[in-house]
Amino acid sequence: MNCMRLSRAGLIALWLGAGCTPASDTRLDENQSMSHTIEYWTNAPDDAYATSLIVSPEDGAALIVSSNRDDPGVPVIGRFGLKSDSAVFAPLLEAVLSQGFQSSVNSESIIPGQIVRKFTVRTDGAPVVTRIVSERSKPDDAFLKAETEALKLVAAVRKSPTQAVAFAQTGITVTPRGGGSSSISVSIELTNPGQETIAIFAPEHWAENAMLLTVTLRRNDLPLDELGNDHQVFVQFVAGDLSDPLLPRGETRTISLSPGSSRVFKFQKTIPTPARGAYDGWVTLELPLLDASGTEIVRGELLSVPNNLRS
Repeated sequence: MNCMRLSRAGLIALWLGAGCTPASDTRLDENQSMSHTIEYWTNAPDDAYATSLIVSPEDGAALIVSSNRDDPGVPVIGRFGLKSDSAVFAPLLEAVLSQGFQSSVNSESIIPGQIVRKFTVRTDGAPVVTRIVSERSKPDDAFLKAETEALKLVAAVRKSPTQAVAFAQTGITVTPRGGGSSSISVSIELTNPGQETIAIFAPEHWAENAMLLTVTLRRNDLPLDELGNDHQVFVQFVAGDLSDPLLPRGETRTISLSPGSSRVFKFQKTIPTPARGAYDGWVTLELPLLDASGTEIVRGELLSVPNNLRS
């Protein structure tokens, strides 16, 4: 894949290959026998993790999602697939081959760290067409129409996991212990919703493989402009904080999850007692997702929906 690289860039890329084009547009009729490839790229969902979608008439659609930060209510990352369907792909193809889209003006400057949305359209026998919009520029109607169709495809393919992991936070509790300290505990469940066996590193090997579990507590009873460092707490958990390990320690490097299976991990540690108040609490899990052989599929992050807590 030919993707523009930005510092800590995340992306959504959509590739579409089609052997025919909709008959509703004269210009498309002339290209019925041509092959088209469409790539849609954006770092809007998350600036640190990549998501890509490749679609072809022969192979269907293959999507990689590496973060659910754009929608914590859909806590699934990994590989997804959708069989080829010309009726589903046709609206996007028509949008990117329209005269308005083909003549769109690109953003003049791209600054690393900015939100960027990019289309790359390849047609047999024709120059590559690239359309880029940054957060400093306003997209035209043709670009927005194509982007709408691209995001519809992303959403559709995301419903069909092949090699993926789903994440659930089953509880965060903070219990005062006296002496200015409290016990914080969290329970997470990882499930394989896909069609193939996956694996994750065992907790004893998280640190060496940049796998990190973090609980964030942030006051929700104060105006945003009054929030400071004292109003939020970040707690990182490691293997030594396991309160109910499911595996004998040190006996395995990875944990396999067959389709439909799950694992629950419970952690507990002592922290300084947070200031009294109401908090939103959520979990972030950064991890490399592995296939059955231990090869990395994608490195990504999973976020839970915030829970309301009181300290």
